[in-house]
Amino acid sequence: MLAGERQQDSEYPKTATRCCRARLQEMVKQGYVERVGNAYRATDKVNVPDLKNKLQRRIDMIMETARKLSELGESN
Repeated sequence: MLAGERQQDSEYPKTATRCCRARLQEMVKQGYVERVGNAYRATDKVNVPDLKNKLQRRIDMIMETARKLSELGESN
């Protein structure tokens, strides 16, 4: 998560952002991700070919889901 993304949290439902943060915290506990300032990065414990591409696809999926949830919330 980058510092600028923190401001965008208000655009998404609180449950979606809470879920994403909880997942990140779990990955930090397990040692797969570390927090550096306002950003997260994979640790050496992660040994997956094409990790950057796979993580970016998952991030994109999470952001798209949050966007759709936000739209649903606005329509109600």
